[in-house]
Amino acid sequence: MNICRPIALAAAAAAAVSAFTACDKNTKMTAAVPIIVESVSDPTTEPTTTLPVETYPDYPVTYPEIEKQTAGNLYEAENGELKGGAIAAFDLPEFSGDGYVTGFGSEGKASVAFDIDVPSNQHYDLSFNISSEKAVDCRITLGGQQLTVFKTNDSGKFTYITLYGVFLTKGMQKLEITPENGDMCLDYLKIENNTSLSDISYDAKGELVNKNAGESAKELMSFLSENYGKHMITGQYASGGGSSELDLIYRTTGKYPVIRFSNTDVPDESFDESFKEIDAAAEWYLNGGISCLSWYWSSPSDTKSSIHTEETDFDISKAVTSQKLAELTEEEIRELYSKGDISRECYGIILDIDNMAGQLTSLKNRGVPVLWRPLTEGCGTLFCWGENGAKRY
Repeated sequence: MNICRPIALAAAAAAAVSAFTACDKNTKMTAAVPIIVESVSDPTTEPTTTLPVETYPDYPVTYPEIEKQTAGNLYEAENGELKGGAIAAFDLPEFSGDGYVTGFGSEGKASVAFDIDVPSNQHYDLSFNISSEKAVDCRITLGGQQLTVFKTNDSGKFTYITLYGVFLTKGMQKLEITPENGDMCLDYLKIENNTSLSDISYDAKGELVNKNAGESAKELMSFLSENYGKHMITGQYASGGGSSELDLIYRTTGKYPVIRFSNTDVPDESFDESFKEIDAAAEWYLNGGISCLSWYWSSPSDTKSSIHTEETDFDISKAVTSQKLAELTEEEIRELYSKGDISRECYGIILDIDNMAGQLTSLKNRGVPVLWRPLTEGCGTLFCWGENGAKRY
């Protein structure tokens, strides 16, 4: 008995979601829907019990139908609902309507609420005409839920600030703007149908930077580029060198995600342990899926090693060097370290990169391409590689 386990590829047409599945035990992954096939032998000692087959809808979620049409409405701030001490004023030149609203203060308690009449389900551009003497953070809420926060400029003149591509549903909506850390003058809100989203090009050529890339990498890039802008490729994180999370999805929905996401580690005491994830990534690809590997890098510290800034004494700023290490051999780098021309922190990073390269080389030698995602979220201070800012990162 052969049990075919298909991988789901969700198709998104506008906001719609549909599913494609395929099952062929002789199929290799090409620029089409990849599959996983698992063969299971019939038990010889225990009788089998036939259970009812569960079925699942192709459309597990609902979505509003988009009705694109030309729209444009202007809402004067002085006609909105003024809260927390905000007042209408008339002193500044070049305002629209009968005035503008100011007196917000600096405590983030004053606001203006607009009751907007949305003519259809579609994406809109929301433009605020604002004058401010300093940059002020403005919180925007829609129906009581925070939509975004933007910053004004400090020109002292009424200036357009636009939020592009905000999806609104048909009917009356309440939109509120609250300056959080300073006063400003709000003239009006203008709502127009968005056109920039439809101008986005989905022409992905699928050309790799490395012209000498292996055939499997080219095949993967071709698959991604051919589906870009047409389908949503499903994925799931897997932990511990296994695929229990993906198996649970299969048992629940009858379909597997395409991409298996996992985290790699730099070898420490056990190379065998660290290579479990590499082997799992290779197995997933060889069974017809796509593997993505992240690298949450534990800092090379002899005393306190961690990925988190607060849990390590490693200072990445001390690892920065002007030496062109990428052009040197291992022996030449080791000599720089022995002479004190590069720091212990720098040398530790190089050793870790070499160890990680060894793991990726193992995949390369097996013909396994991966989506490589190292040192994520470098814009913040949570992880040690982003602590000292963008330049050092």
